[in-house]
Amino acid sequence: MLVGTAEQAVDLAFHPGSTTALLAQRIGTVINFTGDTVGQVVIDLRPDLSMVGESGLLSITYDPSGTYLYVSYINADNDTRITAYAVDQNGLPTTQEPEIIFSLDQPENIHNGGHIRFGFDEYLYVALGDGGPANDPEDRAQRLDTLFGKILRINPQPGSQPAYTTPEDNPFVGVGGAKEEIWAYGLRNPWRFSFDRANDDFWLGDVGQYVVEEINWIDGQTNGANFGWARWEGPINRGPDPADHSPALSFYNHDDGRCAVVGGFVYRGTAIPELVGTYIYGDFCDGIIRALTQVDGEVEAKRSLGVSVGQLTSFAQDEDGELYTFNLAGEVRKIVPG
Repeated sequence: MLVGTAEQAVDLAFHPGSTTALLAQRIGTVINFTGDTVGQVVIDLRPDLSMVGESGLLSITYDPSGTYLYVSYINADNDTRITAYAVDQNGLPTTQEPEIIFSLDQPENIHNGGHIRFGFDEYLYVALGDGGPANDPEDRAQRLDTLFGKILRINPQPGSQPAYTTPEDNPFVGVGGAKEEIWAYGLRNPWRFSFDRANDDFWLGDVGQYVVEEINWIDGQTNGANFGWARWEGPINRGPDPADHSPALSFYNHDDGRCAVVGGFVYRGTAIPELVGTYIYGDFCDGIIRALTQVDGEVEAKRSLGVSVGQLTSFAQDEDGELYTFNLAGEVRKIVPG
């Protein structure tokens, strides 16, 4: 169901203490989208934004207390930047001068990742691609001395120095030569991850190079994983097998016109009971929304929902567990019963 249009919408954040919803547009603006209605601009990053390649405004999320809105984007100097905006009781920014929480100089303008979400442990998870170019020639995704090709897990501290700390139970805390922020690694270009509200399972879509798209999964009791890139791409082995490799839960190739996976959410809403517990995802090129069911790390079923939204760019989940989709044409749609 079409609920609105916005220019290159990529993310939607729902304030936990009010009815406010904010919509991120890749062009650098965050707009009020409360009540599924396009409203005024509340954040404008355009004066300090790169739109080259896969850059732009990439993700927004509130912290669990609803005190800050976090924004992830590529700035004019080609840095990944995550900033925190203090918000009022309605979830609206009270300043246009945010605090810088995290910054990383990107070597290229591709494979940026950029998605951010808080886990149920109330830590901030950050997706970063391998930084390019093709084949990850510097082996960044497998190296633990760099943040590229990783999922980071940090504890933001707006108003303090340092601006974030590292949780003591991160898997590489105390490991010589390793970046302690790393939670999971072996990723090429992670495009959208989520946590299952029912069991804290971690789901992620990793965009492939030429042939294979991956859906990766970590059960809620496991602390991180190595997804294998660039040694593995789905079922394709491209080098020595890492000892700790976690194979993709599911993968598909490009034979049917698909080209770039878009990770979604495990459906926990009430409007469509038959979808409860299934992972909803899609692909940029065919725009078809699909559902996957897994049990104990084994895929039991995959199916199309028979709905195409055009060039799919992202998903969002509201406070009730209902899902939204965005596409390159700017359409914001809500998944509703057929």
